[in-house]
Amino acid sequence: MCQVSEELALACELSQDFVRLIKERQGSALKDWLRRANGSTISELKSIAKSIQQDYAAIEAACSQAWSQGQVERQINRLKCVKRQLYGRTRFDLLPLRVLSGA
Repeated sequence: MCQVSEELALACELSQDFVRLIKERQGSALKDWLRRANGSTISELKSIAKSIQQDYAAIEAACSQAWSQGQVERQINRLKCVKRQLYGRTRFDLLPLRVLSGA
């Protein structure tokens, strides 16, 4: 499909470059990627680039730093899910038991 459409080939290349940028923690290459995305004719990539530029410092740090908040976010989401399941069905004292049991 990339051989048929130059626009699709560019979109594929830029998306693969962005994934590589994140996986290899190359935050310094983010500005170059944004320049290429803004220079493309693909409106979706331009929109993504614009969103990234609005919070550039945080996204560059996420692409550069070795640590992640993934485990913390997982626990918060799990707690919210358990809370929603129990909402209106039982007393508050069951919530800590449910959370601590890992159910």
